[in-house]
Amino acid sequence: MLKPLVLFTGPDGAGKTTMALMLKKYLERKGYKVKVVRIRGTHTFAYILMLFLRDVLNLRGTDLHYYNVRIPRKLVPLWIYIEFISLIPLIFGYYYVLRVMYFVISERSIIDVLVWLISGIEGGFSSLKSSGIKLYLALIGKYSRRTIYMTADLRTLRNRKPDEEFLIYSMLSYYNVLAKVFLLKTINTASSSTIASFKILLELLKEPL
Repeated sequence: MLKPLVLFTGPDGAGKTTMALMLKKYLERKGYKVKVVRIRGTHTFAYILMLFLRDVLNLRGTDLHYYNVRIPRKLVPLWIYIEFISLIPLIFGYYYVLRVMYFVISERSIIDVLVWLISGIEGGFSSLKSSGIKLYLALIGKYSRRTIYMTADLRTLRNRKPDEEFLIYSMLSYYNVLAKVFLLKTINTASSSTIASFKILLELLKEPL
């Protein structure tokens, strides 16, 4: 009884927001009620703990991107689980409850959460060996058929989002690996116009989701 769900993922500047909003307008003209949601970064329980580490314990550093907090090495495995627990209410609310009434478009999705996490804590790719990461991978696998990977080459992404160059550089390799592992439907917006990319998207959405 749930309405359809489409998830976008990819680096900053790839065109996720543009495609999500174009798809929303397209679907609304066809009579659908549509909600656009997004998931990335640190949420609820993890956000509260991050504030405690940074502002109370004064653990400041370069981890977790914008937050200027340092996650002690011993806390990294626990942090991975806490981030996952914080994600569950959003998954339930956005991907199930909202779909009772709305066609849901997730402008960012679970892959974005995982890439945000592993590129923002010490360990990088080695973090993928953590038992906690398997929970994220299981969720990604569950929604992989519904996920569209938006991407472009590094130069194009940097030109589009010069203020996000560090994030793009640190995250792109993770996105590419996960897209290959989960065989995600892919749109390269560097090689096609916005309209052409949207036409590709509509063709991809004709396949079962």
